[in-house]
Amino acid sequence: MTNLVEILDPKVDSIFKKIFGENQTLFIDFVNSIFADKNERLVKSVTFLNTELSKDISDGKECALDVRAELDDGSQINIEVQVAPQKYYVKRSLFYWAKLYVGQLSLGERYKGLKRCVSINLLNFDLFPGNQRYHRMLSGVDVDTQEILAPEFEVHYLEIPKMPKDMYNGSMTRLEKWLLFLQAPNKKVLEELAMQDRIFKEAKDT
Repeated sequence: MTNLVEILDPKVDSIFKKIFGENQTLFIDFVNSIFADKNERLVKSVTFLNTELSKDISDGKECALDVRAELDDGSQINIEVQVAPQKYYVKRSLFYWAKLYVGQLSLGERYKGLKRCVSINLLNFDLFPGNQRYHRMLSGVDVDTQEILAPEFEVHYLEIPKMPKDMYNGSMTRLEKWLLFLQAPNKKVLEELAMQDRIFKEAKDT
């Protein structure tokens, strides 16, 4: 069944950026729904940044991010949307995260200045077969104690196909509502979300 992300393809960049890369209200609401799902600190403000990351002479690879922003605590965040399945997507997402992290420092600057970097990957395919969780998060933890040793490292994977195709209901979490909006199983669902919540009306109008 066609969903909104598929509708956006191949115009994903322009329309996705219009929804989440230009509108601070929609961006903050979407990101906070993801953070709230993992009991993380919520965002109060955001500044959109240039999505082009500089090319490294050693590897020759450059990254053009979908949406890149700086949060009120100085953290950098990147939202990527991927429509078609990609075999090595986890490796790619880690590469993009690393570029974002390294890109914070200029020559001669100290490591102390490195801030937390968060990569959010919105996927229209099953990246982790056999696991039905639609939201998975990687972080730098001690495997024995589960203590977070590297809070600067954070990667989220949101798999839209794993989100149940139910109609809107009041008991859904904020993240579930966003994923249902992006899944858009039919026009009625979009209209129901828009009617019940001004944020989704604004996103739908956009």
